Amino acid sequence: KVKIEWTHIGDGEQWSILNSEKANAPENCKINFLGAKSNSDVHAYYASNPVDLFVNLSTQEGTPVSIMEAISYGVPILATAVGGNKEVIDHGAGVLLSENPKADEIASKILGLIENKEYIALRKDSYKVWDSYYNSDRNYTGFSQILSELLD
Repeated sequence: KVKIEWTHIGDGEQWSILNSEKANAPENCKINFLGAKSNSDVHAYYASNPVDLFVNLSTQEGTPVSIMEAISYGVPILATAVGGNKEVIDHGAGVLLSENPKADEIASKILGLIENKEYIALRKDSYKVWDSYYNSDRNYTGFSQILSELLD
């Protein structure tokens, strides 16, 4: 069996239900529920902990900051094909699931990523997507230049 360590940052309406189900996890799955964290704490976590995959199973989404944070550390994304998730993944940051994936689809995609011989390239591609499209330093500079040219 593949060993999985699931670390969940955040909380929400179903937090207590999710936390109570933790005891029912299979023995090959270690679960860490960290709760809500500040943005700086999330970045500190990524900077000091190895993260192999970011999974987003939302049924509706804008372009989640959580995904942008993950790809800024070169973490590949596995996400549902909803909202802004599609855009980030289409640029090359990971793998799309269907809009409402079943457990077997999710498991299959995770195993495919684990067994991917090009995993290091996928990590690099994930970071490149962030750097090209979501890097605020680059975006602010580019936006400032466009405004400057328009106002001249």
